[in-house]
Amino acid sequence: MMSAIRQDSRNIEKEKFPRSPFAFNGTARPQEIIGDFHYQLPRKEEVNQGLLKQRAGFIMTSYVNSRREIPRYVIILRDGVSESQHTMVMRNEFPAIKEGIQKALDDINKVSKTEIPRFAVSIVTKRHSHRLYQKKGNVIFNIPPMVAIDTEIVKKSGNELIFVSHCPLQGTAQPILVNTLINENVFNSNDELVRLLAALSCTHQKSTSIVSLPETIYAADEYAKRGSDVFEAYKIWLAQRRETLPMKQMNEERQYDWEVITENLCYHTSRFKKTRIA
Repeated sequence: MMSAIRQDSRNIEKEKFPRSPFAFNGTARPQEIIGDFHYQLPRKEEVNQGLLKQRAGFIMTSYVNSRREIPRYVIILRDGVSESQHTMVMRNEFPAIKEGIQKALDDINKVSKTEIPRFAVSIVTKRHSHRLYQKKGNVIFNIPPMVAIDTEIVKKSGNELIFVSHCPLQGTAQPILVNTLINENVFNSNDELVRLLAALSCTHQKSTSIVSLPETIYAADEYAKRGSDVFEAYKIWLAQRRETLPMKQMNEERQYDWEVITENLCYHTSRFKKTRIA
């Protein structure tokens, strides 16, 4: 099972507007990516742990109900965090995801410990300064697509690689930087990880072109945009009815009730929960 998680924020009415989109292959067709978004209180780049448990459980339940089997591997591609936050992902977010999946499996069926999936967590980002190119004489041109580098120019500490999946229409190709933080014997080598990233870059559901990001990350980003658009439309709809956004009392101040807003706007409680929307 493959999933991607992204944390995205923007300012709306001088307030932080946080969205935590995710995408995963949870239907009966392995190549089909679906997803959703969730609103939460601003917590920098960290996704709320309670939210992670809830959504990880939902993802696993959707997968098992659709495939009628428990996945051998759970591969998580995390976007939207900097290098200084890798420890946060390993110590806070990953245990929450694992706990949510374990609870979902317990609720579905009493699964023995030998049947618990093995996990891999990789940080995938384009927010870096690396560029790869070829030089012939005085001419500089792009490297061919599907090139990965995991020696020489990458950091010696950790498991880092640079991957270019596509050929840009103009300019220099911007590669993705991949740091694998957790690998419970899911990948025996970087070659296996690169083959997965290459396959995901060739399965964009809206175009036959190769995209620069794995499809799960791409879809999560699209769900982030959809969450923003839906929220804007929701505000207009409430204004037309002369109603206000749901609020609740927290720490002696009134704040948006993001849980209620999420329940009103997201897809996991609707007929579209197993349909690609964004």
